[in-house]
Amino acid sequence: MARSSIRVTQTADSSELAEELVPKMTNLGQAVGRRMQRLVPKRSWSLHDTIDAKTERSGSKVVTTVSAGGGKVKYALFVERGTSRMAAQPFMRPAFAQTTGKDLSYSGAGITTHGVVTFSTRRTRARRRRGGAR
Repeated sequence: MARSSIRVTQTADSSELAEELVPKMTNLGQAVGRRMQRLVPKRSWSLHDTIDAKTERSGSKVVTTVSAGGGKVKYALFVERGTSRMAAQPFMRPAFAQTTGKDLSYSGAGITTHGVVTFSTRRTRARRRRGGAR
């Protein structure tokens, strides 16, 4: 699976106004990303650490994308929407639903990583000692 993302697009009347929107849209992306990090299930922190926000301007259009997953973490959409064997644990849609006008002037900590590189359980450590897979 590819990265799961939420995209917010704002179109201004001119490119000068769009340039003024860029910092506000960046703040919005940081606020939504931070909220997503608070809501995401943190069993291994891997999904938490893949959340990021990016803002781009093209002419009079400003697009902010907040995404999760990617790389080795291919299950962001499965966590968000659930599967036949797992209940949904939404974190992206609720984070976006909690968005307010104050998020355009957000000045909080922004998106941070937890720093967990690997996660192992007693079972995976035992498999490694025996020379098994993983």
